[in-house]
Amino acid sequence: MIDLRPEKYGYLHLYADKYPINTGASREAAAAVADKYNSAKYLEQTFFTQNPTILNISEPSNGSKVTTMIPSGPYTPESVLVIAKGPDSFAKPQVETQFIYDFPFETQASYWRHAQTLLEEMGNIASEREDRDHLHVVATENSIVTRTSAEARTSRSIALPHFQAFILNEEHIEPFSPDEAEIPHLVEEQNLLQRYGLVDLFAAEVNRRVTNASRHELVGQQVRMEAPYGYAFVPSPTNDSRDITRAMFEHHQAYKSTAEKMLDRVLQISGQDVRQQLVPQPSYRLYMYRDNGLFSVLVSPEFRSYAGVLEAGGIELKRGPDFPHHITEEDREKFYRRVADAVNDEFGLPNLSSLEASEEEAYAAD
Repeated sequence: MIDLRPEKYGYLHLYADKYPINTGASREAAAAVADKYNSAKYLEQTFFTQNPTILNISEPSNGSKVTTMIPSGPYTPESVLVIAKGPDSFAKPQVETQFIYDFPFETQASYWRHAQTLLEEMGNIASEREDRDHLHVVATENSIVTRTSAEARTSRSIALPHFQAFILNEEHIEPFSPDEAEIPHLVEEQNLLQRYGLVDLFAAEVNRRVTNASRHELVGQQVRMEAPYGYAFVPSPTNDSRDITRAMFEHHQAYKSTAEKMLDRVLQISGQDVRQQLVPQPSYRLYMYRDNGLFSVLVSPEFRSYAGVLEAGGIELKRGPDFPHHITEEDREKFYRRVADAVNDEFGLPNLSSLEASEEEAYAAD
């Protein structure tokens, strides 16, 4: 099971000289900036045209690209962003929200191979350190059906599918005091999932639908009854990237139909007056990690709260210029060179790594 420890819930302070749009902005301000950042022109220039933040770009199928890069909105000092576009992603000037499952199979497979490669290499890096017992290697995706807009403030700022992989040092987390950091709508969502048994019902129904569609169950499915609430499974017992791709696609389709059914159950529990406050479906938080060497995922259903992946896991990220760096520039550079080399080796890519600081704003999704 994913190794995020309840006794380590608290604040994670991180140095930053600029702030992504989901930090301290009103819904209107966030929506305006998100509109700008989700134009086809901006996305192409920022994420798919070589610049100092990009480590490498692969082209798994005609018209598709998957980019590995340094995020400007990192979760930790050692974070990597992976973002994908499909052949029709930029068909319109303003890009609509997309899941990786909307793209060709080869693009999906490349996306999950990137996750596998980064988790393995970051795990190797963490295992070599003296403080390895305090380090956790995780990748997270805000799998939400809609990005931030004037209609809804969500934890997803960029319309294209993307995830962050990172090394988290639990010693950098400042524990909450007993009366701190409760997000009312998140607590309400967690109560729904835990107290009313929705996690168990959801996991069982998703598994049933996957089994009916593919004639095999989700491997190693377990329910998690602590934040982040949800259910975990192993997409492939052999770590085969194509099997992982098929399993993730089948799960998403099952989740989509299950979520629509479960919304009725949520309304029965919470009352019809909360209908407008519910998160559009399908929406969930996805946590990726390695468990006994196997690529594994935790799915946290998102019904009542737009809280992001860290918040739902009990960690409140605070960025600012007065917080510690936690890492030297030399070690940071070594980290990015090493993960870039690992991805390049996996995909046979030329080294596009350039670690000089960009003098232009290069917004990366959180």
